[in-house]
Amino acid sequence: MKLYIFDLDGVLVDSKKTMEIAWEECRRVHDIESLNLNGSNSFESYFLHIGQPFEDIMQKLGIHASIAEIKKTYIETSLANIEETKPYDGVFETLERIDAKKAIVTSKPIATTNKILENWPIKFDSVVCPCDHPSGIQHYRGKPAPDMLLNVVSRLNEDPADCVYIGDTQIDQQAANRAGIHFYYADYGYGTSGRYLKHEKCSRILTSITQLI
Repeated sequence: MKLYIFDLDGVLVDSKKTMEIAWEECRRVHDIESLNLNGSNSFESYFLHIGQPFEDIMQKLGIHASIAEIKKTYIETSLANIEETKPYDGVFETLERIDAKKAIVTSKPIATTNKILENWPIKFDSVVCPCDHPSGIQHYRGKPAPDMLLNVVSRLNEDPADCVYIGDTQIDQQAANRAGIHFYYADYGYGTSGRYLKHEKCSRILTSITQLI
């Protein structure tokens, strides 16, 4: 492979605790019970949709009001608790030993993504989030749309056949398939492989990121 593209949450970092703290603060500050038409706003309900843009998750939870304010609280709380987000064992060693271009495609907000990566010893050739569109106004369509992956492949001047996306959810898998690139499933992440792999193309299953070296 000439280009390895990584999802962030559940692949490079375990951020579940940070996300739980941030979501519980959103529930408290914005009285989300009163906004949620579906009646289920627990962290477990939120986490079922992880990997999609925040706005899409809100819609799926039945929250149609105050989304911008809720997102602001979520990001601010995430940044204040970023120390709870930790790289998985072997991440730095693996990234250092991969002799190819490396990129990140994540649904995480750009501010939180940059905060996580700012002190990493590894520098990526490209980092793309839904809100990181070159226009500065328009957003990329979120996964499972292939837009962010195709942008990275084009930006780094590679052929999709020479690229792989490493993700841990069904929407990661679908995005890779739609982009025409290989997909490796991070079975140590947040998804459930048995539920996903039989429906989509998957080149490899990883039980640890270190299997890439």
